[in-house]
Amino acid sequence: MEFTAQHNGLYGTGPSQELDAFRAAARSRGVRWLVVDCAGAASKSSLLETLRAGLRLPDYFGLNWDALEECVTDPGWLPPDGCAIVLDNLDALAATEPDALTMMLEIFGIAADYWRDEEIPFFLLARMERAGDFGLGALG
Repeated sequence: MEFTAQHNGLYGTGPSQELDAFRAAARSRGVRWLVVDCAGAASKSSLLETLRAGLRLPDYFGLNWDALEECVTDPGWLPPDGCAIVLDNLDALAATEPDALTMMLEIFGIAADYWRDEEIPFFLLARMERAGDFGLGALG
């Protein structure tokens, strides 16, 4: 995978897929690599709390979907060379709150499109067993 804005998007990976080569490729281009462990996020509210901490969202983040979209499309939040976000351990959320997972993915899709237009790399790698069930393409 090339970590360029034209390839921005959301990708699914299995929980055990090795990501070292992708991390190295991202870092070689100056793309920030963030890993967020979502194992404890089994509800919308716990997911938003997890994202706030793991993504280092601004203090004004309001723990709702509109605020998430605002933050992840805010030029002040994203590094100028782009960002690759790995959301680890999404299986519990997929099982207990599939609608919350779907909404979060929709928001990150909006962000990927926004940053593509700005020509800044933005990738979301969702690590889960059923990534295809949520419309995520395979990484690789």
